Amino acid sequence: MSGFNLKDEKDVELYIENLGIEYRFSCYHENRPVGCHLLGDYLEAIKKDFVKALKVYEQNCEKNDFAKSCFKYASYNHLGKACKRDDLKAFKYFEKGCNLDNSESCLLAGVMAFTNQEVKSLANTDRCLQYLHKSCFSDNVKACNFASGLHIRGTDQVKKDMKVAFDYAVKGCELGDALCCANLSRMYYKGEGTEQNNVLAARFKKQAEDIQKLQSGEFQQIKFSE
Repeated sequence: MSGFNLKDEKDVELYIENLGIEYRFSCYHENRPVGCHLLGDYLEAIKKDFVKALKVYEQNCEKNDFAKSCFKYASYNHLGKACKRDDLKAFKYFEKGCNLDNSESCLLAGVMAFTNQEVKSLANTDRCLQYLHKSCFSDNVKACNFASGLHIRGTDQVKKDMKVAFDYAVKGCELGDALCCANLSRMYYKGEGTEQNNVLAARFKKQAEDIQKLQSGEFQQIKFSE
């Protein structure tokens, strides 16, 4: 930002244009994957040119195996943004992003495998459970929440397993998810997936309520089934 007065409108416009030049040079001349991804973000957020952004993300994912670009390209296809919605293509690229260690890609590949009818018919259940596990234990709290709930309920694809649900709830609660803490409280109270323990049930109930209060700014009590 040196040399630019960001309180001056013309300087701001020049600074933004120079960012685009910098990212294009980094991508197309230096062949730096991170530069290409930043160019995609620039086209998306600054220029609002979603068609070009989509193309940059696609090429950076395919050519450079850049995980964040795979995630963005998958997201565009899932949302039908600057392209026709294609959930199977979205799932394919979420899988690729996951295999390149992008936690959000792992989460969405896993979620789609169990909630999207088109994807469910083709997805490998065991592999997609591993995507959720990978995401959760990469500290993605949404994956912990989803995986725990999946095993609490059970589905036509996944057998109900309270011990597995308990393990995901523990991790989710550690990461600050109120519902995971509430589920831990219920499991300790009922002795499901773990030994019955009223002291721990009370502790995790309070932890869930404290997290919810902190997040909402006001106390809204979680209902605990007995």
